[in-house]
Amino acid sequence: MATERERTILDTAKELFWNFGIQKVTVKEICKEAGVSKMTFYRAFRNKEEVAALVVDEFIDKIEHDYEAVLVQSIGFPEKVQQLIGLEYKYSSKMSKALLKDLYQREKKGLALKLEKSQERLMKLIETHFKEAQDEGWINPDLSMDFILYMLNELNHKVEDEKLLMMYTHPSKLIMDLTNFFFYGIANKDVQG
Repeated sequence: MATERERTILDTAKELFWNFGIQKVTVKEICKEAGVSKMTFYRAFRNKEEVAALVVDEFIDKIEHDYEAVLVQSIGFPEKVQQLIGLEYKYSSKMSKALLKDLYQREKKGLALKLEKSQERLMKLIETHFKEAQDEGWINPDLSMDFILYMLNELNHKVEDEKLLMMYTHPSKLIMDLTNFFFYGIANKDVQG
């Protein structure tokens, strides 16, 4: 359990990381924004990388918890989809392009690996609930679940595509377009057939 000062440092670091990316933020900037000395910072944490790992771990835990909470509800699949899309927006709306780049950089194997492991856990959870939705007729029965999960995973990796990311002023719009494309394709979801 983090002390009040440690919590302040972690919360401040998260805010700075989300706005400017991990690499661009310095320990000095975290300390200044948190109102603590560098000595206080280094008493609590070894370095910025440790803080970044803790912030990402908390973020992953929250995402996994929230996704599971949506998927286990006793509501129809369309409502779950709407709530999942809402979560995607909630979690992506404050992320900068710099943060996405830092999280998915191949040189940053630690953070990238954490995200990959989290995506694997989420894919297992999603697979179970998507199979149920397919059995209930909400998902096209002609599509194999392996294909659906493969395509979902491929879309997740599109946030790493520099060329695609450059088409957007903010990464949340890309993430939302990918999410909507996965669930609705190119059809207008508001048009009744």
